[in-house]
Amino acid sequence: MLYGLIRVTSLPSLKTLKKLERVVLGQMRGLKSIQGILQAPRLRELHLSKKINLNARDIHAINHHLTLKQFDWNPEDVPDKVWVPIMEKIHLPKGEPIWLEDWFRKKVGYPCKRKLTDMQLINALKCAAKSEELVSDLETDVTTKDINSLIKALEKNVKARKRDSTKRRKSI
Repeated sequence: MLYGLIRVTSLPSLKTLKKLERVVLGQMRGLKSIQGILQAPRLRELHLSKKINLNARDIHAINHHLTLKQFDWNPEDVPDKVWVPIMEKIHLPKGEPIWLEDWFRKKVGYPCKRKLTDMQLINALKCAAKSEELVSDLETDVTTKDINSLIKALEKNVKARKRDSTKRRKSI
């Protein structure tokens, strides 16, 4: 996710990022093109938010990208005369807005937050990792290291929420 970098005018090529599947860009009005992003070889989802400049080459690359399956733009502060004609030229289904944690849960085959709490997910992932039920998946490129990173991030998130909750209770 890149957001609010209004002074950035160009992005480097992402063609070496073989595992990059989802990109979220927002409020980058200085950006002249998203060609660098569109060079990611396994890009599946592209989500734009607010002011992003798209040119004819970008639109062509979006429509002809070999792996891109979803495109969405939340134009919030962009005039209709700018974003509507662009969206009419792009022939991909809209992506679903999803939190990063939920996207990762879907990648490893677990339900989204609404169906499984963070602690339940942490425990399920730990048990599966110990039993070697979770092995690297060549199709999705989710590795054991990715899963262990997710476990650590979820544990950190849960601890932070507990700490914040305790602070709020003490201040009342």
